[in-house]
Amino acid sequence: MQATHQNRNTADSWITRCPECNTAFRITRGHLQAAKGSVRCGSCLYVFRADQHIVGGSLPEDLIPAPRPSQSVDFPEDDTDDDVLFSVSSEGKSQKDAEESLDLSDDVFAIEQAPKRHFSSNNETPAPQGDDDEAWARAMLDELDLEEEEQAAPEIQKVEPEFSAFDVDEAPAEPEVRHQAPADSLTGLDDDPLDLHYQKKSFLQRAAIPFCCLLLTIGLVAQHIIYNFDNIACTPSLRPLISTLCGVTGCQLPEMKDLSRVSVRNIVVRNEPTYQNAITVDAIISNEAAFPQPYPNLMMVISGVNNNVLGTRLLTPEQYLSGEAAGETDMQPMKPVHLSLNIMSPGPDARNITFDFP
Repeated sequence: MQATHQNRNTADSWITRCPECNTAFRITRGHLQAAKGSVRCGSCLYVFRADQHIVGGSLPEDLIPAPRPSQSVDFPEDDTDDDVLFSVSSEGKSQKDAEESLDLSDDVFAIEQAPKRHFSSNNETPAPQGDDDEAWARAMLDELDLEEEEQAAPEIQKVEPEFSAFDVDEAPAEPEVRHQAPADSLTGLDDDPLDLHYQKKSFLQRAAIPFCCLLLTIGLVAQHIIYNFDNIACTPSLRPLISTLCGVTGCQLPEMKDLSRVSVRNIVVRNEPTYQNAITVDAIISNEAAFPQPYPNLMMVISGVNNNVLGTRLLTPEQYLSGEAAGETDMQPMKPVHLSLNIMSPGPDARNITFDFP
């Protein structure tokens, strides 16, 4: 316990212990200089010299009070009165010390709340009956005591109540120092061995997590490709990669088709001179996409004066392709193809022929 208090001491604070109740508390340089080292215990209100009860250390030399010079009185050489004079001198000195402690306590520590069993007053001590020499020595000692009290009074009046922290109202609920059993007697605490040896992980253990993350990433990418295979395969920038992948796995690439990039224009209708009641329809079909795509089916729509539909006909690539384009399956990008169709005349009410993609 003393070692613990010693570690807590700093350059300007020390630990002192009350000799009455053994309560320890911290004091500072200002506390020691305020009342010549006298302090009041915050637990039992006992006033004692803090500089004489320092725990686990010592005070600097500037805080150690100098010994008080002894005041001697020259007495006539009388063998019969030596014992009496020495007893009176010691009694007066003890009474003077008690009065100093009492005066300091009244002004600095509010000793009116403290028990009075630790102090004695000169008024309570019966004056011994003696001869004239005894009375003369006692009067001289009393005058010396009064002079010292008058000199100490201004110092006491200048002292500010720096020890308010030790007042009874602000004292801690529990004592700071408790006498406990030493640590080696705590049988309930067991020392468990700690495994401080680091074991280096093998290559498989270190590579397991990255490998699992790689597998999960590949699985997610494959799942996305499977569910969006047609759209991905028809993307021009990704089609070469998908084509290579299908060459390895044996999958079949879907045909790239974008009918919005196919147009039929320059439609011309004329009578067929060779056949009666027949007409010839000429048109140009072209692929405006950046990739080849198969020839689509065409829906020919014949409408009347009020755009009412008079008839429709579905034409396959085998039916509308002729000449050099006959037998082809894919339209090359930006290459127009001429179409020529011979059909029966829809009658005099027909006014318009259009092509659409079903």
